[in-house]
Amino acid sequence: MSYARLVNEPCTLTSRTESGPVDRYGNPTVVETTTSTVCYAEQKSASENTVDNTQVEVWEVDFLPDEEVDGLTEVTIPGRALVLEIVGPPHHVRNPRTQVVEQINATGTRVT
Repeated sequence: MSYARLVNEPCTLTSRTESGPVDRYGNPTVVETTTSTVCYAEQKSASENTVDNTQVEVWEVDFLPDEEVDGLTEVTIPGRALVLEIVGPPHHVRNPRTQVVEQINATGTRVT
């Protein structure tokens, strides 16, 4: 079975780059680019902090191999009203036989 059959949920990737002009304080300006694509998301864990009343969810988000995803990417899945921030660099999964990248796995978090 092809992995591409599982990665079928419409989503939007918002990529951020620090390529804009420098502001008056010397900080780079963030430029956002939005792309529509498909992904697969599965919740891995959830926790609650009762001191400041926050909930943190950790999700595994999978993409097709040609997507550009990094630690500055935000994933919006409108079908679930879900917005996730990608944490750290994604993992490019290679087929051990062919050495071709077949999917990209990333960790996303949602804090409410």
